[in-house]
Amino acid sequence: MANLLLPSDINWLTIKHDSVEDVLETLQLSEPTPLHWNTGVCTILSDYWDKRQTPGSALTRAYVSVPIDGWIFVFGEGIFVRNLENPIVDEQERRAVVRSFSQNLSKLYGSIGYFTCQPREDRFEWMWADNGVVQRHFEWNDGTLNVQGTPIFEKEVELIEQASAGKSVLWDDIVYEILEQVCINPETVLKSIGKGTLCATPYGVKVGLPPQPVLDL
Repeated sequence: MANLLLPSDINWLTIKHDSVEDVLETLQLSEPTPLHWNTGVCTILSDYWDKRQTPGSALTRAYVSVPIDGWIFVFGEGIFVRNLENPIVDEQERRAVVRSFSQNLSKLYGSIGYFTCQPREDRFEWMWADNGVVQRHFEWNDGTLNVQGTPIFEKEVELIEQASAGKSVLWDDIVYEILEQVCINPETVLKSIGKGTLCATPYGVKVGLPPQPVLDL
């Protein structure tokens, strides 16, 4: 993506809820520091790509937005860590963890969207869960497309086919369309939202956070 609204390379959730404090408690996030959206997202990206850090550094922090018309966005793969002693899992276990996590979270909050786009790995995944049930899940992984559930909007199948064929449609385009149909596209309201919070995950509390200072620009 050309901007930092919903960037590639990191995982994020959208949660139907209006209390950041409640979400922080549910996800066991601590040490909240107020930050603007772009700064928070840049920090999570830095944790993921900074080669000076250890492989587990991307699991140490998460950025949580303020509610946007009733939806809270959470960035960072550290929220999915279930075993603090062995936090890095293989691809098959990651899929199972993300699916179970999203289902359980949707039982609490009603609706959950999950997204990750890893262009360097040629991998994309989107999941939508309502009240503990995965309603829609599609994953593109190194040329293989797996799709489950009913399309969320009329042109979704057509857009997926175009993205799979490497045509002008990007996976990010599909996500924006989906968000507009089932919750909200943050691009329409980002100019007026307040500061979110950068937090430590349970794994970050255990091993320590990256040492680089965070400047909120």
